[in-house]
Amino acid sequence: MAWLVGTSPGIIPVRLPGTGIYLVSLTVTQLPAHNSVDHPSLQLTFLGGAAEIGASSCLLQLGSTNLLIDAGIRFKGESKLPDLAPLQGLHLDAILVTHAHTDHTGALPVLSEAFPATPIYATAPTIDLVTILTRDALKLMNSGDAEGDIPLYSEKQVEKMQAAMIPQPANQRLEVGEAVIHFFPASHILGAAMIHLETPTGNLLFTGDYNVTSQRTVPALTRPALPVDMVITESTYGNRLHEERKQAEERLLLQIRTVLDRGGKVLVPAFAIGRAQEILLILKDALRHGRLPEVPVFVDGMVRSVCEVYRRHENWVCRPLAKAIRHDDHPFYSNGIQRVGSFKDREKILSQGACVIVASSGMLTGGASAFYASKLAGNELNAILLTGYQDEESPGSALLKLADPAMPAGKKQAARSLKVAGKTVNVGCTFATYGLSAHADRLQMVALLEAMRPRTIVLVHGDAEAKIALAGSLSCRDVISADNGTVLQRSFRKNRRTSVSGHSLDIDLQTARNLLGPPGDVPLRARQVGEAWFGRIVSKEELAALVSKLEELGLVVRDDERRSLLWVLAPGQTDCLEEEASLEAEMKEANYKGKLLEMCMRAQAEMPVAEFGEEGAFHTARLQMVFQDTPLDSDVCHAAGKKTAEQMAAKVVLDLIEKIQVVGTVHSLSEDELSTLRLANPKGKLLEWQTKHPGVMVDYEHRVQTTGLAAQVRIVLPGGMSFESDFYCAAKKKMAQQGAAAEGLKWAESQSPDLPSGGVTISVGGEHNTAGKMAGSTSPQITLNEMRQNGIIKDFGFRVLQTIGPSHQPVFVMEGWVQAESGPELKSESVQSSSKKQGKQDAARALMKVMMDAGMCGGETGHI
Repeated sequence: MAWLVGTSPGIIPVRLPGTGIYLVSLTVTQLPAHNSVDHPSLQLTFLGGAAEIGASSCLLQLGSTNLLIDAGIRFKGESKLPDLAPLQGLHLDAILVTHAHTDHTGALPVLSEAFPATPIYATAPTIDLVTILTRDALKLMNSGDAEGDIPLYSEKQVEKMQAAMIPQPANQRLEVGEAVIHFFPASHILGAAMIHLETPTGNLLFTGDYNVTSQRTVPALTRPALPVDMVITESTYGNRLHEERKQAEERLLLQIRTVLDRGGKVLVPAFAIGRAQEILLILKDALRHGRLPEVPVFVDGMVRSVCEVYRRHENWVCRPLAKAIRHDDHPFYSNGIQRVGSFKDREKILSQGACVIVASSGMLTGGASAFYASKLAGNELNAILLTGYQDEESPGSALLKLADPAMPAGKKQAARSLKVAGKTVNVGCTFATYGLSAHADRLQMVALLEAMRPRTIVLVHGDAEAKIALAGSLSCRDVISADNGTVLQRSFRKNRRTSVSGHSLDIDLQTARNLLGPPGDVPLRARQVGEAWFGRIVSKEELAALVSKLEELGLVVRDDERRSLLWVLAPGQTDCLEEEASLEAEMKEANYKGKLLEMCMRAQAEMPVAEFGEEGAFHTARLQMVFQDTPLDSDVCHAAGKKTAEQMAAKVVLDLIEKIQVVGTVHSLSEDELSTLRLANPKGKLLEWQTKHPGVMVDYEHRVQTTGLAAQVRIVLPGGMSFESDFYCAAKKKMAQQGAAAEGLKWAESQSPDLPSGGVTISVGGEHNTAGKMAGSTSPQITLNEMRQNGIIKDFGFRVLQTIGPSHQPVFVMEGWVQAESGPELKSESVQSSSKKQGKQDAARALMKVMMDAGMCGGETGHI
């Protein structure tokens, strides 16, 4: 490795013999170019953020092409801006932004005014977040408040910056001058990107701030597979190892639960972008599973507007959060988690009982969190729990320094005070910090850098201790610790490189879908997809290009943690399958499968048998069943979703059932007609008419409809004259029969004028028809029950007279009985059946015959 030590102008670095250490004393350090003979070199000038957290900015010069990577501001010190002097007189071809944090973007309005013709490229989420940050800074400037940063620009400058910003999709090629540029997700915050540049003199990767493992908001890092000669990497936690994420979350929840149980308030200061959303998802999950008491959680500060940005960029977040964005009312809020609307609400929160407050800024430098801290710090029941990086001069850092590890256990701490929100307050509350960092630690950074095997590594964005520890862990022989003002030149031969621009892929959407297959419950291995596509073993560059193209088309998404696995996206998860997404929504709303199953239950038919499969990009479904002795087959239906294919098959079967149903007019009863029928009870009146006319048979036929059950009444007179009504459809069988009975009652009136109509005025259309019959006529048991309800008989029932046959296959001998209001009890002939249920049906049928023979079902002088 190479190491830079010291600063003083005009001295060329000297490498100590037998070591990898450069001794340098330069204000502007210029390092010699490697392999510079006969090869043009690239030049990097670090304008800020090289040896600090703040004002990150680097000028990259490639022949006549000048690019600026990031333009941030400092949190402390008199000079907030990076050193912009080296930019004087230059033409900037583009400004490239890694992510939205102010230490990387705070100077953009100033740069945009200085270079009005220069485009600013960033990911779409970064552009949205930068807009919020700059607008919030202006608002705070005008109000006299501050949430961390002092605004350095005007409204006009912000408008120029916004007009210059161009969204750059991840993994897509961008050409600027002599550079071919790709943005890769960096797993730091929403929209954060690593920037890869292919140049004539070598390939560079600016990591920006990055993480390696997945978080609750963004998926894990996918290592860029493109060739890299030089990596300019952050070193923020180069001398630290993070606490295991799950353990940190458990410690945080335990402390919150402890404070809430004693009736205190918990303040969680959090960075508005990234950390606050992580905290909210941790709390939301804990509340949902009962791991925290049911107390209100309040969200305040810039966090509120940032949460809305996540909802607009589903393709940048991890899969569970994307699902919540699609299906929940809000991915971060719930009944127990709510945003604070006004200053008056803040006062109300402070006056009530136990609660949790998540507010920005994360270092208590201003804004809502500073306000709450000034109010809550003095009460020993409360707690302030920090979850991120604390600048040395921030109130958050000062709070942590109040803890005295040498204090004996149980001994009361001396009086402590904290300057926050412009005032000095006593500190009596509990305070602690938790490792929920969005940066990689030393082991994670080393693993990434070693895997990429660059020729040169430049360490920035970290203090000296962090850089020394990280550099000592790397095997690379050319490690540079950059300082503000360092000028670095390098040139790399192209003999071991594979040009990334050669990986252009012309992928047909349908061909790719057929290869990937339909969405499923198991992810695909990216390498297997690549080998299937190319028909051979593929290089990592080819595989990365293919996966990037599939992601760009909206066909796949990488697994949140195991980035070599691909999930095939369903129509509702991507914009490229709008027609199929519309079909999926239509089938879901219509729910043909539910209607088919309900129809089978009404008709007492066997449920359909389903067969599922896959054909190319589609799931397949086929339903088969027997209905009214007619075999029905949907044939194979295709859809991107398995459930959608099944719904389509169910629709086909329903259409087939409609075709084989009884031919005739079907009237769907309206709500008004149903109300009239309930009051008039024409079915009961028709039954009463039947009992007064010997030998009259009244029977009901039924047919199943997609909207309910249709009923037809059939009346047969002793002389053979008969009548059949139209079919009447209702959701319930009884009401459908009432509709048919109303028409039958009208016909009965014409045959027997002495029977009053009872006010039934159901309007029906169509002519009477002589439709054929369908299985499912009214049960004799139901008829007996209705006669009892209408007072025609007093009671009826069934008896088991004897059980014969073996115990495993019994035969029941049964009879039915009926009791009139007066007169003797009548019994049916005995019947035999293998089940009691069927025995009752047979006995009821026999009992009806006995009743008709005895004149109990009609006649003016009968027993009833």
